[in-house]
Amino acid sequence: GATLDWLKHIHYCEESWGVELSSEAARVAKSKADQVIVGDIEKDAVCLPENYFNLILCLDVLEHLEDPWRVLEMLVMWLQPQGTLLASIPNIRYWDVWVDLALRGRFEYVDSGILDRTHLRFFTRESSVALFKSADLEQVRVLLHPSDIGGRRAILNKLTLGYFRDMFSWQLLVSGRKLAPGT
Repeated sequence: GATLDWLKHIHYCEESWGVELSSEAARVAKSKADQVIVGDIEKDAVCLPENYFNLILCLDVLEHLEDPWRVLEMLVMWLQPQGTLLASIPNIRYWDVWVDLALRGRFEYVDSGILDRTHLRFFTRESSVALFKSADLEQVRVLLHPSDIGGRRAILNKLTLGYFRDMFSWQLLVSGRKLAPGT
């Protein structure tokens, strides 16, 4: 609810809605958002107006879903033409994960972070773009977080002509637009 509240505070939107799995989190969000639906977006019949929202946020959500491809298709149905879907997704290609897997043979789940034990799906820059495009989102863009690379990482990035750039970012910020019919 805090992000929805902030978006209204900066006058980015007049109305904010949320879908929350946890009834406790929904109770808190209800004090910040105009509408909060409690339910599992994958299993419950979540009825939202089609072509209604100009922005849909999935902030650290898609990696927790059994079928994020199907959920994105549903979200795009609710997005108005020219609307934007924005997601933050952990980057499984992050160097720390890669080193543990490739050099140490370890892929160990933890309580938080990229290998959070509640993550069901893992994405790279390329697979997150494919996910968005599979839902007919266009103009898909990926920003890397953190985006600043310094020290030895910057040197390695330059020597490899940017090949390893996304390995230094633990989070992907992915956006796509729903094009108007006929465009």
